[in-house]
Amino acid sequence: MPDDTVMSAYASEHPRAALLLCPYLGLWPEGSAKDFRSAGHRIHFVRLESGPAPPDVRQAGTG
Repeated sequence: MPDDTVMSAYASEHPRAALLLCPYLGLWPEGSAKDFRSAGHRIHFVRLESGPAPPDVRQAGTG
């Protein structure tokens, strides 16, 4: 998903948080979808995904 779409979707789900986040990042949207798409072009997003959990070393029989 392009960054502008990510920010626009986030703003539609969390409008108050989006309006508070943008000024912290030096952006001043007025609240329209176009404003948040524009902000999304300037914000670098990172998606974090979980993988399989590492094995529990306590169960490895080391003690």
